[in-house]
Amino acid sequence: MINEANQDPLYRDLNEIYQEREKLFQQRERDYLEQKKTLNNLLESIKQEKETLNQKGQELKKQQEELHKEEQNQQTWYQQLCEERKQLERDKEELNKKEKEFETAKDSMEVRYQVQIEKAKNMEIQAKQSKETFEHKLDMLGLVLDADGKPGGEATKFFESLLGGMNKWNEEELQSLEEENKAYEKESRNLKEELEELNKKSKQIEEENNQLQSEKESLSEEIKRIEAEKNRLLTLVSSISQSKEEEAIPNFGTNEEEEEDVPNFGTNEEEDVPNFGTKEKPYVPTFGRKQESNESERKSAVFEELTASVLNRYLVKNEPKYISSEIKHSEEGEQLHVNINNLDYVFLFSSPAAFDISVPKKKSRALDKLLVRLNTQHPGVKFYYDEQEHRVYASGYFSNTMAPDCLMEKVHEVSDCFRQK
Repeated sequence: MINEANQDPLYRDLNEIYQEREKLFQQRERDYLEQKKTLNNLLESIKQEKETLNQKGQELKKQQEELHKEEQNQQTWYQQLCEERKQLERDKEELNKKEKEFETAKDSMEVRYQVQIEKAKNMEIQAKQSKETFEHKLDMLGLVLDADGKPGGEATKFFESLLGGMNKWNEEELQSLEEENKAYEKESRNLKEELEELNKKSKQIEEENNQLQSEKESLSEEIKRIEAEKNRLLTLVSSISQSKEEEAIPNFGTNEEEEEDVPNFGTNEEEDVPNFGTKEKPYVPTFGRKQESNESERKSAVFEELTASVLNRYLVKNEPKYISSEIKHSEEGEQLHVNINNLDYVFLFSSPAAFDISVPKKKSRALDKLLVRLNTQHPGVKFYYDEQEHRVYASGYFSNTMAPDCLMEKVHEVSDCFRQK
């Protein structure tokens, strides 16, 4: 029976089909194991690459923190230089004021000196007149003498008494005139000494003024150097951010054509393996990194010079709580006055550029404590209360090379402090 069954052609065909199917299953199993091994190796490579990228991310984060600290130090130094520059300006104004006072005193001394000279000339003229009067009296005395040169009677006595009184009066007048002349000469010498002292002080003020001018020029050069250093730091931060975003997962040599050739067995083990053969977009791990769509726009606007018109256009277009704005011109530079969310903003585009935020408030003990706390928490910004205007102000500095969105982000951080209690 068995030999006859073995000789049946249908049985032989069925046996051959089973054998071929068994070979096909074995081949598929080998292909599956090989593919699984390849994918495990790929996942291991991705895991290693992820660790490498995380390490690079930590290094970049550390570099950014160091750059941020350096930028804060540069900003503090920059503010100190600005304060020193303002102090030099105040000293220069004080010296100019003193110089004007000395010039006025000098002119007054010269006038007084000239007046004393004229008085001395008048005294000299009076002395000459007295001398002529005395000589005239002597001539009259000669008339009362007789031909022998002897005095003649009662007339002689009268003229002698008259001349005696006149001589005594003339001597007293001459003595007083001499004393006044000595006093005037002494005052004239004092005036000359004071004039020389004023000239010395004027030269000293001029030297101090020149020294202040040289210090002002050196401060201007230092400010320019700090601006260049700040721009360099901004460039470095921008390049670091760009390098982080352009960091991509390397290609491990797999492609869609090779993946499509791998058969799908429909087993449960395939659920633990990513699907590399579908038409979906390839999976790119972000490793916790956020994608920002406007990052490229920020980078392109970092180095654009910030002016009142540029900032005004940005606020009109992008600020949701924008109310009104006005551009004013002053000797210090352009001013942009803006009202955002019932807060008054003033941006002064000078060297250095500065901003003010103000809001009307009533003075209280709680407000004083809040201002002290805010000045402690934000050393780069000055919070104070104006008693005349009854307003709270927050003042700070910014760079003309900042992007408008970066500037407003910084300014809004300051304006949020007004909502604290």
